[in-house]
Amino acid sequence: MDGGYTDRVTSGSATFTFADIDLGADGQHEITVTAETMYSEVVTFAKRNLKPGEKLNGIGSADIFGKIYKYNAAKVLKAIPIGIAEKGVVLKEIQKGELLTENNFIPDQSTFIYQLRKEQDAWIS
Repeated sequence: MDGGYTDRVTSGSATFTFADIDLGADGQHEITVTAETMYSEVVTFAKRNLKPGEKLNGIGSADIFGKIYKYNAAKVLKAIPIGIAEKGVVLKEIQKGELLTENNFIPDQSTFIYQLRKEQDAWIS
């Protein structure tokens, strides 16, 4: 890591690694912080009733909102992370306030963010 450093900080039961400090193109320092494991997940809920075949808008839209869950609980529920919900398609009717899951929703697998998320999931497991 040219010009960077590595340091660890512990907060409660979580340990964070400050992996590097990079000098960005604008001359500002950018600090990268990474957790060594997943502790939480922001999962997707319907803001309104959703019908099969609907393509959803993303964060901040009238379609969805997020709630934070423990990572393991979200995984068991097969909850859709809010970051990959945009442009996804509703498979089954979803009521207002209901959790979006792999059983009732499919993310748009062609997006770059979806591909990054799959890489992250593979790295964690």
